[in-house]
Amino acid sequence: QDGRVEILAIVEADPSAGSICEDCGFFSSEEFQRCPACEGPAEQTSDIAGYAAEQAFLRGARLNTVFEEARAKLVQHGGIGAGLRY
Repeated sequence: QDGRVEILAIVEADPSAGSICEDCGFFSSEEFQRCPACEGPAEQTSDIAGYAAEQAFLRGARLNTVFEEARAKLVQHGGIGAGLRY
C-alpha cells in the first residue's frame, strides 16, 4: 500500500481470492472483513494476484511469474510474494 514493492512474484494463471481495504488500499490473499491496518471495510476479490500485479505495475515494480518448484512453494503461501525496496 505504501509503494515499497520492487519485485512482485506471482503464480501464472492461478487466480485466488483475497481482500482489499476500501479505505487505505491494504490487500491480502487472506480474506478479511475489516482491514488489519486501518479497520476499514473490505471488498472481496476472486483474483488478488491480478490486483497486486496491477498495483505493482502502477508503482513501477517489476513483475515475475514463477514456475515449477518456485511455483509450488509460492502456492503454499497464497500464490504471491514481494521483495521490498527498503
